[in-house]
Amino acid sequence: MTQNIKKAQSVGLNDKFDKHANTTKGLVSNNSCVTDETTPAQLFDKVWKENIYKGFSHQTPGESKTPFLDTFIEQLPTDGCRVVELGAGSYDHAFRMAKEDIIIEHVTAVEYSETAVESARQRSVALDAGVQSRLSIECNDLFTFMNKLEADSIHGIYANSVLHFLTPQEREDVYRKAYKALIAGGIVAVSFKMRGDALHKRGTLVEETAAGALVRDNTDNICRLFVSPTGIDVLADELRSTGFHITTIIQWAVPNYNIDGDDGKFVGLVAAR
Repeated sequence: MTQNIKKAQSVGLNDKFDKHANTTKGLVSNNSCVTDETTPAQLFDKVWKENIYKGFSHQTPGESKTPFLDTFIEQLPTDGCRVVELGAGSYDHAFRMAKEDIIIEHVTAVEYSETAVESARQRSVALDAGVQSRLSIECNDLFTFMNKLEADSIHGIYANSVLHFLTPQEREDVYRKAYKALIAGGIVAVSFKMRGDALHKRGTLVEETAAGALVRDNTDNICRLFVSPTGIDVLADELRSTGFHITTIIQWAVPNYNIDGDDGKFVGLVAAR
């Protein structure tokens, strides 16, 4: 498949979609980011419990529709796909995917925070019965969950604003597990925050890496990778090194995504087995 590199317009104000930045138990975004025994997953659980994320992306153009999610759905290899979402957070993307009843047969959406999971379960009651039947909401850490996946059993794996909390070695581990779990022709879609993102501006630089800047947020204390333009190739090479071939690289922005009056800026990579 030919690699498609495109830059999307900012998601329009009449569209809806969301971010759900979460990560997994025991993960560290980078050794230089570690200041205590608290993992990124535990920090995210804390911000969910303290309701810090309330309104973060709610009713923004990123709540239930972005070019990245649209591209993932469009590139699924067949109708009736089995899909996994890692770090589902608010579960808005998982709800959207479960509504794609022809293309997607079932969505298993995994999140570490019990608070976020319980909120999603309560909200899911309002979904149509058919949508509920196509959705599994699971509370688990990313690696434990992926270790349970059978080989050649999944058509698509989606992780929006999740893996930029991991070291390159941890991302490689995720990609190898994803490659094993996907069917031939299955796809993985991963997205990261870009330099200039609203949260980038309110943090403190920890380290410059080949992929971009590691920045610790001054509000939630979470360390995130903000990808540089040249870092996009670094991330693409990480996927290629585990056997994937890149099909699409897309950049987009969401107005008022995390902070009113400022844009969330993202890059997404879609790759096929």
